[in-house]
Amino acid sequence: MNKTLITTLALTTLLTGCGESAKQTLVKQYFTAMQNKDVNTLKAILKNPKNAEMFAPDSGFSMTLNTFEVLEDVPEGVNVKYSRFCYADLIVPTIVVDTHDGYKVDLMATMKGEFKAMKNSKPLKQYCYDFQAQPLTGILAGKPWSFVQSHTREINWGNKISQSTSLYAEQCDAEQYGSCSEPSLIISNLDLSGTGGNLNGKENITIHTPPSNNEVVSQGSYRISQLENNQIKLELTFKHDNGDTLNGYITLDKPN
Repeated sequence: MNKTLITTLALTTLLTGCGESAKQTLVKQYFTAMQNKDVNTLKAILKNPKNAEMFAPDSGFSMTLNTFEVLEDVPEGVNVKYSRFCYADLIVPTIVVDTHDGYKVDLMATMKGEFKAMKNSKPLKQYCYDFQAQPLTGILAGKPWSFVQSHTREINWGNKISQSTSLYAEQCDAEQYGSCSEPSLIISNLDLSGTGGNLNGKENITIHTPPSNNEVVSQGSYRISQLENNQIKLELTFKHDNGDTLNGYITLDKPN
C-alpha cells in the first residue's frame, strides 16, 4: 500500500528580498530544501538532523506546497502566510530555535502548528469544486474510466458491522478475489446520508488498483441529492496530483 502524507502547503513563493533577518533567510532555505528534497541542506538547518530523512526521495513522504509568503519575525520564529484554494489565508509560525550552532528550524514543532491550524480551518464554500452534468467518468491509473457498477459488502468487526461500497468501471464479480482487474473507487468514507461537501482527511475516497495499491484522495467535492425509489444521486469531482481525475454523477441505493 502506498501512503503519501500530504500537508496542504506547493510552491509559488512570495518572498521579500531586502533587509531580511537571519531567521527569515533560514526559513526560506528550509522551504526551498523541502521542495527540492535536499536532505543535506535540511540536515544542516534542522534542530534534529535525523528529521531530514523523511524528505528523502525514497521515503514515501510528500509535501504539496501552495502559495506561501515569509513574513515578519515573531518570538517563536518567523510567521509564514499560506494561501490555499477555497480557504482563508493562514498565518502560522515556522519555529526557529537558537542553538550553540546558530539558528535552526524545529521541524516537529512547526509541523504540529501547521497541522493544528489547517485542521481547524473551514472551506469558504460547501462545494469548492464544480460538478459536470455527465455520468461519472475520467482517468484512473492513466486509463479512461467510466462507472459501470457498484458493490456494497458488509464488514463484521466483532462489535459492529459496517458497509464498504466500491465503484467499478467493469462488469466483474466483486466478491471473487482477482475477478476485477481495473482500478476501482472505495467511497465508504463519504457521508451518503447527508448533502455532501468537500473531501478532507475524514471524508475521502480511495483509489484501489489491483492487486494491492491504495491511494487516498482528500481534495475534491461530492454532493448528495435524494431521489425517489429509495435512491440517491452522488456527484463527485476530483483531480489528483498523479493525474487521476473524475467528474460526474451516479445513482445508488440509499445506505442502510
